[in-house]
Amino acid sequence: MSRRSRLCALAAMLLVAAAPILAAGPDGVDSPDEITFHEDVEPILQRSCQGCHRPEGVAYGGMKAPMALTTYEESRPWARSIARQVEAKRMPPWFASDETHGQFTNERILSADEIDTILTWAKTGALRGDPANAPEPIEWPTGWLIGEPDLVLDLAEPFWVNDDVKDVNISLKAELITEEMLPEPRWIKAIEFRPGSDVVHHVVGSRIATETETPGASGLLGGIAPGTEPFYLPEGAGRLLVPGTQLYFSMHYNKEPGEGTGRRTTSTRSRRTFRPERASMC
Repeated sequence: MSRRSRLCALAAMLLVAAAPILAAGPDGVDSPDEITFHEDVEPILQRSCQGCHRPEGVAYGGMKAPMALTTYEESRPWARSIARQVEAKRMPPWFASDETHGQFTNERILSADEIDTILTWAKTGALRGDPANAPEPIEWPTGWLIGEPDLVLDLAEPFWVNDDVKDVNISLKAELITEEMLPEPRWIKAIEFRPGSDVVHHVVGSRIATETETPGASGLLGGIAPGTEPFYLPEGAGRLLVPGTQLYFSMHYNKEPGEGTGRRTTSTRSRRTFRPERASMC
C-alpha cells in the first residue's frame, strides 16, 4: 500500500470514529458534565418562567408572554436571548432590591447558580440532553385562577388608545357596585384582574365610598402586571366591599406607536371571591 493510500485509509478511520460524536450534535444525549436543557434548564424554567411563558391557558396576570418556553423546541431558538435577559436580571420580572430577598410573598428571582446554569447552557450550544431525564410537564390551570368568582366588574366605558400613543396612564371607572350585584356587604378573600387588550401593561384597582373622594383614598384592591399572580388574603383577613362602592382601575397602556396600532379596550375585568356570608374579621 502506498503512503498516500495509507493516509487516506487513516483519514477514513478517523471520520468513521468521529461520526457518532458529530451525529449526536446539540440534540443528542450528552455527558454528565454538560449543562443540558432537560436535566438542568427545564426545571428552572418551570419554577420561574413558565407561569407566563406558555402557549395555552391563562398566564399570571392574564397576560401572554411573547414566546412559550415549555419545551426544548420552543426554548432552543431563544437560548441567547434568555441568557441576556437573566444575566441582566430583567427576567424573571422582579424589581425589589437584593436586600429584600425572602421578605415578600410570590418572590420570583433566580439564584446565582441558576443564572450561571442558563448562561453556560446558552454558551455551550444549548444542548437538549436526554428527554428521559426531563421533569414532568406542569398541568397549568385554565380559566380564572381564583376559581369561580362571586362578582365580576368591567370598565364602565370603553377606552381608546390612539395610534400615536406609546404610553398612557389614566384612572378609569369600573362598573358601580349595585345592590343587584351585591345585596349585602361582603368580605373579599381573593381578587384577580384580566386585561381587555394586548396593550395593557398593568392595572391597579382602588375603591372609594362616594363620588367626591379621590380615587385610591379608600384603599387599594390589588392589580396585575406582567408576572403577577392573583391576590389572596390570608385566613382571618378580608377587605370589606359594600353596595354602592365605586371602583377605579388605574390603567397603564403601552404599545409601539404607528398607523393602525390603536386599540379599543372594553373588558378589563376584576373578579372577586368572598368569605362565607356570616364571616367576621378580627
